[in-house]
Amino acid sequence: METIQDLELLLDKYKRNSKLNANDSENAMKWIECLLKNEPHYLEKAIEYVFEFSNDIGISAFFNYYKMADEEEKMETIEKFTTCKEFETNLSNKSVNRATALIGLMLKENPEDSNINYLLKAATRLILGKNKKDISKQCAEYFRKNIIDTAGDEFFNLKINEAIFTEEDFNLLKKWVIVSAFTAEELYKPQVLLKLLQWLTDQNYEVNFSNEDIDAILPYYEKWDAEIKAVLDNSPLADMFKKEPRKQSVVHPAKAALMSLEAEIVRLIEENNTLKLDLNNKNDIINRLEIKVNELLNNIDELERNLNKKIIEISDKDKEIESIKKNKEDLENRLKAAINLNTREENESLNNLKSKLSSQLKQDYSDFCKIMEKPMTKELGDILLVVTENIFNVLINNGITLE
Repeated sequence: METIQDLELLLDKYKRNSKLNANDSENAMKWIECLLKNEPHYLEKAIEYVFEFSNDIGISAFFNYYKMADEEEKMETIEKFTTCKEFETNLSNKSVNRATALIGLMLKENPEDSNINYLLKAATRLILGKNKKDISKQCAEYFRKNIIDTAGDEFFNLKINEAIFTEEDFNLLKKWVIVSAFTAEELYKPQVLLKLLQWLTDQNYEVNFSNEDIDAILPYYEKWDAEIKAVLDNSPLADMFKKEPRKQSVVHPAKAALMSLEAEIVRLIEENNTLKLDLNNKNDIINRLEIKVNELLNNIDELERNLNKKIIEISDKDKEIESIKKNKEDLENRLKAAINLNTREENESLNNLKSKLSSQLKQDYSDFCKIMEKPMTKELGDILLVVTENIFNVLINNGITLE
């Protein structure tokens, strides 16, 4: 299919340069949307391209299609999005990046879209992969930039659906929100952080803040003005801020070293798994490119066969034209010979006629000349009449028409 061939070329260019120019980006978006809209049997392939290209290309194209689709199509595409191989693999947290980018756009468009809960839950379940205990800084950054910053105030209009999010899911989401917003860099104003905390406690869930949560939030709370703190006095958060600071437990150096070693082993295992996934992904890319190369080689072979066939056809036509030219020259020569022969025959016939007339009229002409030398008499007039009549008879008898 021509659209897929064009996208493969652009994808190869994107992977080589890590970006596309404005014109190529526009074309990539257009062709991905085309696959999503007009080619249902290529839906999975289109979603694969959504993951392969950057958010401003793949996710933007996906969202342009999504917001124009009917409800049934929206549900189907979100289901395909969250169950495809690329999403479940989550190589280098790419799926978290793509999902949060899409969620941010969906929230900005319509925070009441029920599909947001499905997508947010699927993304939440990815942030703690196998052997992981903490949310990575990368996932925190994706939530912050792609969801909170993109959606703005619309984020706070999102209602978490209890039918979709279990208690466990919501607690993980709560942890994700806190890790993303309450960072060492102090990226948000107190009013925004207050809204985030209120948004968490306004959901229909029992919100339990862990010691880690409290350790992240308290440094901010202590810097807030009295007016902001007063807002929390009558909220479920009030008790949390009144808790005594936790005492640090003493850990034996050997145990600490062992814990550090275990953590390093887990990290190396995760890194190894990531490298394996990355290698498998590279192998998939190589296999796809080999298939593409074989297809192109087959196309080249077919074009060469067609070209050779056309060359033979042209050669046959040239021979046919040459034969026609020769036949034409032969016919022209034969026509000229026939014309020349006919001309000679006509000339001979004319000469014969002249000779015959000369022979038959010679005597009559001699008599006519003798009569013209003498004075005209009735007798000579009768003779002249006979001579004249004889001349006309000779002409008529030789095929000359007088009437």
